[in-house]
Formats: sequence, C-alpha cells, structure tokens
Amino acid sequence: MIDRGALIVLRGSTAYRGTWRPALDAHPRAKDPALRAVVREYREALLDGEGVLEDLDLANDLLQRSRDAGITDLELIIFEVPQPTPAGALPLAVEPPAEGFSLAGWDVIELIEPFCSALRDASEPLRRNDFGLLPDRASAESLARAHNATAPDDEVVAARIWRPDA
Repeated sequence: MIDRGALIVLRGSTAYRGTWRPALDAHPRAKDPALRAVVREYREALLDGEGVLEDLDLANDLLQRSRDAGITDLELIIFEVPQPTPAGALPLAVEPPAEGFSLAGWDVIELIEPFCSALRDASEPLRRNDFGLLPDRASAESLARAHNATAPDDEVVAARIWRPDA
C-alpha cells in the first residue's frame, strides 16, 4: 500500500486543494506537442510509483517543464498517511516531507487510488480550512471511519496534504 507520494494536479476553480483533482496527464492541453514528452514521463513515473510520483526531484522537474511549455495552472502536492499513534503516547512532531513545503490540511483518500477522496464528495457540512481541506487529523479520521462504515469496499484513510510554500 502507498503511504506517501507526490502528484501534479490542476489548481482547479474551487477551494478544494486535496488529491482528487485532474492530474497533469488529464490537463486539457496534455496532447499539445510541447507537453507530450512531459505527459509521457509523468505517466511512466506514475506506473513506476504505483500511482504516485516517488521522486520529488522528478516531480519538480516535470512541473517546471510543464510551466516552461506554458501550463501554469498546475501545482505539486505531497500526501502522507501518518503512522498510528500508540494509545496514551504523545504524537510526534511533524516535519514537512521536503524543504519549502507547508501543511495544507487533511484529506481522506483511498490508498489504492490516492487521487480518490471521500472529502471531495462529503455530503455533510464539514469545517474546512482555506484549502478546502479538513483542519486536523481527528476530523479526517472521523470522516474516514464514517465513510468506511458505509462503503467498506472503498476504504479510505486520513492523509496530510503538503503544498509548496507560496
């Protein structure tokens, strides 16, 4: 199972900034000749990483090459599924997965398909932050439990979403 990875996704027109957004290879201009090689490399890297980019340097390179080709509505995000905290233990301090990244919030994703999010389609009103994500782990784990109780075949987990500093 995947517990961490990077994705290059469209910024989108809503506040939601989690994993469930069209990726680089689904961009409306993905078939443009200037972007074809970048899209091919992105897809190959996703296959190698079981659906995510495992190499942050490659992810940054692909994002920069997309921007050089005139595609400016993409962003790089990193998701991370935290390890369970033993009962009674203090949670560990969380460090960003890479320099220049900040916590955007919490999403609720499928580990098999990290681009699928229960948060994006949550029907109940939820307290969200400025990125359309849940503000804390407890809220994300609560939504995951509720989702998993009604859809056990599509199990989801709470995941931190990191984004580059502005």
